[in-house]
Amino acid sequence: MLTRDRPTTYVRQREPDLDHALNLAGHVADLLTDQVTSTRVVGHLTTLLDDLTPYRRQPAVRELGERVHALHAATSTRTS
Repeated sequence: MLTRDRPTTYVRQREPDLDHALNLAGHVADLLTDQVTSTRVVGHLTTLLDDLTPYRRQPAVRELGERVHALHAATSTRTS
């Protein structure tokens, strides 16, 4: 999914589609939670968060940030 329909694509458009990007990113985070260990995919989500910096005050962006940070910690623990 991430190779064809990346959330970052929707954020980097001339007119960002935050709802679509956050929806896709949330779905990816759901898949990673307790199911998949993928440092690469967590890295993609971290890149998305960087792209979402201008929108960091929006509740949905803050929530995604919390989820990605938790996934990053969990992935680091699982791969250690």
